Amino acid sequence: MIQNLFSAVYRIHRLAYGLSFIIVITLLVFSGCSKGKTPDPDPVTVPEQKPEPEEATVKAETISLSFITPIAVEIRGKIINEGKKTILDRGFVIAFGTNTGHKVYVKPDPASDLFEVKIDNFHLPLVDGVLLPAVAIAFVTDEKGTHYGNALSLEIGGMASKIQQTGGKTGDIITLAGNYLDMKKEDTKVQFGQVDAQVISVTDKAITAAVPRGINAIHGDPMDVTLVWRGQHQLVARSFFIWANIKDAQPRTGPLGTVVRFTGDNLPLENASTALKVSFGGVPVIADYDTEYFFRVPSELSKDKVKLSYQQGPQSVELPFEFTVTPPVIKSISPNPASKTDPITLKMENSLPHWEGEKDAIVDVGGFKTTARANEQGDLVFLPFRAFPTGQNYTVTITVGPHTLTAPQPLVYK
Repeated sequence: MIQNLFSAVYRIHRLAYGLSFIIVITLLVFSGCSKGKTPDPDPVTVPEQKPEPEEATVKAETISLSFITPIAVEIRGKIINEGKKTILDRGFVIAFGTNTGHKVYVKPDPASDLFEVKIDNFHLPLVDGVLLPAVAIAFVTDEKGTHYGNALSLEIGGMASKIQQTGGKTGDIITLAGNYLDMKKEDTKVQFGQVDAQVISVTDKAITAAVPRGINAIHGDPMDVTLVWRGQHQLVARSFFIWANIKDAQPRTGPLGTVVRFTGDNLPLENASTALKVSFGGVPVIADYDTEYFFRVPSELSKDKVKLSYQQGPQSVELPFEFTVTPPVIKSISPNPASKTDPITLKMENSLPHWEGEKDAIVDVGGFKTTARANEQGDLVFLPFRAFPTGQNYTVTITVGPHTLTAPQPLVYK
């Protein structure tokens, strides 16, 4: 029975409707009938789906119920008239969420058993955050009464638009796929949140638009995308992810530990600095924030020229610029000669003070290795090897990131 179908389809919505809601539905849905008689002003009870008696020679069949634009539907029906009876009326019953609907009449055409109606300004009502399905039933009336056909349901899955991308940054071209018959570019808007996008093109099957600037979101935030046509809004996506558009990184050269600052659109704020995951040459780095967003060039780099990349969800996206690591310079060893008990300092140029997360440099003294850490002046400090004989010269080399350097003079223990 059709009443049972309605109960099964709509019970999950837990909705209660009054006369005011029925009036709203009538105004929204039926104001745009493209042909046929005016709908009945009073609601009608949705008929039960009973099998027609075997002797019945006139029957109705509901063939299709589908969107042809984001806010227009086409309903098609068929008359089965085996006895060639006189047909008095034909049309459809349409209902939302209850067993009460409205009849839409279609102008009779004696030459055809097929009939259809196109309804503009048709959108599924949003109640308590839920888009309600619609149900349509074809009917035909002869001298013996009205005969009803099968019921077809149109739910959110039948809406015209589907966004083809899951996310994007400012300037990216996104595509809405669907049915846009007779739609024109000048009548069409695409909105990200409350911000209008530039519509690039509109065809019968696709709309393209550019992700706009000015969206109130940071990298990784989900965003509503809405299609607006002739003042009617259709929600296309609730979870379109906004990605940061990194337009520049400065400086692009310097020693390990250099602070690199990004500029662009939809960058994270201070309290969300970990939202943007960046890598230098494949080495992930942790973001920091002072007055703006920045990263430090990691000490683990194995190459002196590296590409920068960042994560857009699970995907790593390479940025169109690279960073060049400049090598430090060993100026001198102090003290030299050195004792076996006091720390030894390598005086450096182009070397930064130790920063949190920095990997210690490797020092090789006469084939024996230890670690050295930068002090507040950027010089490298390490402890001497007590087992070394005094009075001998030892070659000193250090490895800092991708660079291995040799001190300009040997180390002597006194």
